Amino acid sequence: ENLAALEERDVSSWKPPKLEHDAAIRALQTKLAPLSALEKSAGGGKLLSVSDAARLGEKPDLEERIAKLVEASRGWYESDEELAERLKPLQDHFAKLKAKHSAPAPRKADSGWSTAGGSRGGRKPAARGAFKPSRGGGGGFAALGD
Repeated sequence: ENLAALEERDVSSWKPPKLEHDAAIRALQTKLAPLSALEKSAGGGKLLSVSDAARLGEKPDLEERIAKLVEASRGWYESDEELAERLKPLQDHFAKLKAKHSAPAPRKADSGWSTAGGSRGGRKPAARGAFKPSRGGGGGFAALGD
């Protein structure tokens, strides 16, 4: 009767167990995602502030801690393929975090130049009666005195 019960059991719905250190790895990934975005934004030879450089210095340590926790979560006789299957939810989680912390959408390129009729450049029209020439004369040289 036990043999019949085993044969009737449906094993197609079996899922691999969660990683032992799943929560700790997710917490470290949460710290790592903004650093990856910061590193990506600083890629083009852009200088970083001191605080950003210090934060970016933590990235190798976080990656090492994640690698150690992944290895500690490996089963005794677990192959690399089986471990990769168990790591898939964590990889998806990290990809979502990286997308969330990625740089904002790039703004329209602005060369800093504008035409006189443009909305940014040019002089603003003065209000009527706002400009009153001085009566002393002499223009800019009057300030120099005698």
